[in-house]
Amino acid sequence: MDCALNHPQYHNGRFTDDTVVYYFPGEGGCVLYCRDRENGELQWEKPFNWLANVRQIAYNDGKLYFLSKDNMGGEKYRVKIFCLDAETGEENWTHIPQTTIVSFFFSHHLLSFDETALYYGGTDSFVYKLDKETGETIWKAPSRGMEEMGNPDAVFSTVEISNGKVFTHASDDYVYCFDAETGDRLWASPMPEHIRNDPEVDVNAQDVYFVPDPMHVGAGHLIAQLQYKGQRSLVSYNMETGEYEWELSLDIAHFPSFLIVEEQNSMYVPAISTGITRVSLDTGEIIRHYLFPPRSDTPGRPS
Repeated sequence: MDCALNHPQYHNGRFTDDTVVYYFPGEGGCVLYCRDRENGELQWEKPFNWLANVRQIAYNDGKLYFLSKDNMGGEKYRVKIFCLDAETGEENWTHIPQTTIVSFFFSHHLLSFDETALYYGGTDSFVYKLDKETGETIWKAPSRGMEEMGNPDAVFSTVEISNGKVFTHASDDYVYCFDAETGDRLWASPMPEHIRNDPEVDVNAQDVYFVPDPMHVGAGHLIAQLQYKGQRSLVSYNMETGEYEWELSLDIAHFPSFLIVEEQNSMYVPAISTGITRVSLDTGEIIRHYLFPPRSDTPGRPS
């Protein structure tokens, strides 16, 4: 259970050293609860009014960080980040982007951390690096449209940091890599050319986009999930150059998770109710499919 709750893709609960912290939505907002891991006794609770959603709770260096969404009406929203004392629930700092422009793209977001900072993708066309202790902005890096034309054009989503580089993708259909120290953009790569040139695909349509999460990096590859033509596939980009490498389609409506195993140069992709597929990171080709054993208690499945 520790592994499951503390997995990055389990967004809405987190184990600390001695407690479990989770949120529960309520009328007009949500409440954050902290309970003892041994006996379940309530240690503290903290209400947050007018929050539409808590997207992630993270525990890092003895502090709790959670990323929330403010509902701005309709599908508009903006993100906030709170840093709390893990033992008391007291707020250390709150970060709200100064730009008040919000986006219609209802994205997910996941934070990433290094020794001194946290990184996240904003709804205002910027990726942010914040000081973990103070919440002060160290740098913010713009999307292509914001940099070139000064107009908010993208919502950034899940951010991952690896080897001094920050990786993410955005609603402008680009995958990005930034220098973690300076915020300089190292590369930005568009949706694969064969998809952009497909006459049956309208890249400006709302049903064509990079799925906000899961997205992972490892073994020299950035693996993102892509939605188009009513299906989802996984696409690989070279982490150093941003060059598109391959696409994997398994006729799956959604990839809820996948795992990169660098030692095996492989990726493991669960297919709901059928099994797990092992994929080569070099080529995107299927190495093996591991079938789940049949269950006699599953309706419609033979024993």
